[in-house]
Amino acid sequence: MVRYRYSESDFRLIENSCLAFGVYQFLDRRVVTVALSEGLLELFGLPDRAEAYALMDNDMYRDVHPDDVARIEDAALRFATEGGGY
Repeated sequence: MVRYRYSESDFRLIENSCLAFGVYQFLDRRVVTVALSEGLLELFGLPDRAEAYALMDNDMYRDVHPDDVARIEDAALRFATEGGGY
């Protein structure tokens, strides 16, 4: 499977949105970031867009309590591979 790419205009529409959301893809058994909105960056206090993409791709659970990380990772993997609620 290849990494999904939005058209340039759709990608800019997502990135410029004031609504807080991210678009991710489950690729090669890991979550990769496709697009992050301005609203998400604002919500999490991430002033640098490149840093935000790097954070989401490499340390998405940075602010999660250490006791909860494994459980959340397991739930995310189950959701990505089996569907259902997350």
